Parts: sequence; structure tokens; C-alpha cells
Amino acid sequence: MRNFYFLLLTLITVQLTAQENVLAVWELNNNVEVSEIDSSLTVTNTTLNYLTSESTDLTGDDQDSTITFDVVPDTNENGSPNAYSALYLDGLNFTASELHFSMALKSWNIATGSGSIFQIRMRNSNNEVVANFKIGEGSQGNTGKAQVNTQLYNGGNGVFKNGGHFGPGSIEYSADVNIGLTLNFVDGTYAIWTDNPTNGAAGFTWTAASVTGTHDFSGYGEINHIQINSVIGSGSYFELDQLKLSTGTYENTVAAGNLSTSDYQRSFSFYPNPTQDYLYINDPTITTSLNIFDVMGKNVMTIKDVTKPVDVSNLNPGMYFITDGTITQKLIKN
Repeated sequence: MRNFYFLLLTLITVQLTAQENVLAVWELNNNVEVSEIDSSLTVTNTTLNYLTSESTDLTGDDQDSTITFDVVPDTNENGSPNAYSALYLDGLNFTASELHFSMALKSWNIATGSGSIFQIRMRNSNNEVVANFKIGEGSQGNTGKAQVNTQLYNGGNGVFKNGGHFGPGSIEYSADVNIGLTLNFVDGTYAIWTDNPTNGAAGFTWTAASVTGTHDFSGYGEINHIQINSVIGSGSYFELDQLKLSTGTYENTVAAGNLSTSDYQRSFSFYPNPTQDYLYINDPTITTSLNIFDVMGKNVMTIKDVTKPVDVSNLNPGMYFITDGTITQKLIKN
């Protein structure tokens, strides 16, 4: 029996750590944003008006299911004349170990010498930049090539980390590309990648030595919101397909092209966690019962009606696992 419990706990633990937990994803279809935000997050400003209000609906096979960002806003959403968006996902307060950000594109045209970029800034609760992630024209011998890089901060001006480029002439490019940045605040590591983190930098034509490495996040180990920053020169554009922020084991959900939000495996949500007496399931997509297991793999409770408060006051304090049979999440009982 102990072997059975150990096996069950192992399976639950593997399932818990292997699953991607999507915090926020934006599908950019026909110049319209379709978003999914984890319902357990208490964040504000989740609509990317900066993109949808400053784009042109280009036609043709490649442009019909995307947003083509090709105009620099005259003023940004907080009144500044610079090309910065408002603060999205404000209140995210992410302090866990590993965070993935990915950006899927179908094409771009970066006018030579224009300085055109598309960039995401990740900031902490003091509005200090923790990391930038951008695509633009390369420099120092890499002009005429689309290059991906990041700047990582812990005070000061940040440390530039070059990822790689897509080869000569790639400033004008038409192909499905998914690029990403993974930050690990516990291990103090980062990685710039193509397709998915497991693939590494295989999608680049040339890869810099700084595509992965270490960084001291000790003073900046928190992401509270993100911000878009762009420079769009004459004739330049970036055709965006998807933006995503997630934890766990990353899954490339745009590998086959344009997907709808139904293609994502999302965690069911519940609150509060930790809890002392009652638990509330606030995901209307759950149609089956939920089971709670202790750390020995024993089923200590079955939740048959997820629409009602769940009384867990009789459970001993400690760690439990709550599962619908497919998705498993950790529950802490105080």
C-alpha cells in the first residue's frame, strides 16, 4: 500500500510540475485581441489597446489572422509623447521561480537604419525595469539582420544580453517565428530561445554566447506588470500573432499557426490558497468532480458540487493536492 501511495504522489508531483500554467495570453486575430487571463490573478488593465488602436489591417494570406503593428502612437496611453504603452497586468506581483514570456510573429519589415523595434518591458512594483525583451535590427556587424536580445536589470542601466539573429537580409522576413525569454529568479538564470525553451536557440541562424547565462535578480526578483515599447520607422511593421506569459513547462501553442484560446490547457482556479476553512472554485468550465489528496496519496475529500463553498476545516494543516483527473494543483491548509 505504501508503494501505491508513493507512486500516486510521484504521478501527482510530476503532473504538477510538468503542466504549463498560462498567466496571460493574447491571441491577435484580424486586428482584434482575444485574451485569456488566469482568473485567480487580481490584475488590472488586461486589454492591449496600444496594439489594437495603432495597427493597420493588412490583407492577404499571411495577414488575415494577426495584428500588424505599423504606426507609432502620437501619445501613449499615459499621456507621454514616447512610444510606451500603459502598464498591463498591473498587480501581477509574480515572485515565483521561473517565468516564460513568448512573442509569436508571422512576418516583419524593419527598415534599415530606422531603429525600429518591438519590445516588452517587465517591471516591478516600483516601476523599475527588471527585463526588456525585443526584436530589431542588429548592430556592430549585424546590420541588415533581425536580432533578438534582452537587457536584465538589478539597479543601474541593465546588462545587455544578445540572443541571436535570423541571418543576412532577415530585416524583411515572412515565416512563423516564436521567440521567448525565460527568467529564473531562484537559480539566477535566463535563456533566450526560439520555438520553446527545450529547443533552445536552434531557430537562430547565428547565436551569441550570451543567449543563456546567469544574472543576479536578488534586488529585482518580482514582476508586477508589463509594458510595450516600440519604434516604428517609415515602412516598418511587426506582424504579431500571440503574446504569452506563463510558468511551468512551456508549450508552444502557435506552432501550427493561428490558434484559438480553446487550444490552451489552463489551470482551474480556486481561492483562497492557503485556506483555513472554506475553499471556492471559481472556474465555470469544470464539469466533473474534484478530488483532494494528502501527501501520502490518500483521497481525503471529493468535491462533487464545485459551485458551492467547500468546507475544508476538518483537514489537518499541511500540503494537499487538488485534481480533476487531468490537472493537479497544490493546496495549502492552514
